[in-house]
Amino acid sequence: SVGQGESLVMLHPNGHCIKDWYALDYIKQLENHFHLILIDSRGFGDSDKPHDASYYHPELIATDTIAVLDFLGIEKAHCFGYSMGGRHAFGLMQYYSDRFKSFVIGGAHPYMTNQLLHSYTQLLRQGLPKLVEVFEKNFGPFPPGVKDAFLKNDLKALLAVNSRPPTDFTAALAKYTENVSFIVGEKDPVLKFVQQAQKSKEGVKINIVPNNNHMQLFFTAKVITAILVLSLLNRHC
Repeated sequence: SVGQGESLVMLHPNGHCIKDWYALDYIKQLENHFHLILIDSRGFGDSDKPHDASYYHPELIATDTIAVLDFLGIEKAHCFGYSMGGRHAFGLMQYYSDRFKSFVIGGAHPYMTNQLLHSYTQLLRQGLPKLVEVFEKNFGPFPPGVKDAFLKNDLKALLAVNSRPPTDFTAALAKYTENVSFIVGEKDPVLKFVQQAQKSKEGVKINIVPNNNHMQLFFTAKVITAILVLSLLNRHC
């Protein structure tokens, strides 16, 4: 953990890890506002990387995060997750809702539909260099340090992570009583589903960032961090 202020759990996207929060300047822009809880999801970074899909059930991944909060003695925290991290945030909303003051979900929705994941998995089977090549062609370049780290992923672990069918988290969103907001790029293919989720629940805010696709928005930390500071700190001060 790093920084000071209210605790904020940070959940990274598919293929990324804690180091990317630093490489993209998220930490520099957030550490004076929040006590950041940084977790490498199982299968990524410095966490264990089992090659069996059964180890990646959303309840197990949620329990990993709660174990970290328990270890740090944190009773309740805010949570921000982007893409896969957003799906993991929904998992926390489903299994451990009472441990979170709010959720900010980036580039993700609660429904089982996941065309982006299907494309991702198809490309993964052709290897990480091919996946990066297609992503850069469609979404724009990876920042250099982030690209190098991405190519070092454990391919078999990634295939196991991404072989699980998506879970439906609509009931979790409907039942959660604290604040929920969304951040999504205007050019992100998940936009229509995020808008659907936002309209399904009263009081849920959505931040649509113009001219950004799914990966561009994650790589533009200054936009996301500004939204996090405004939405979380203004709400509680």
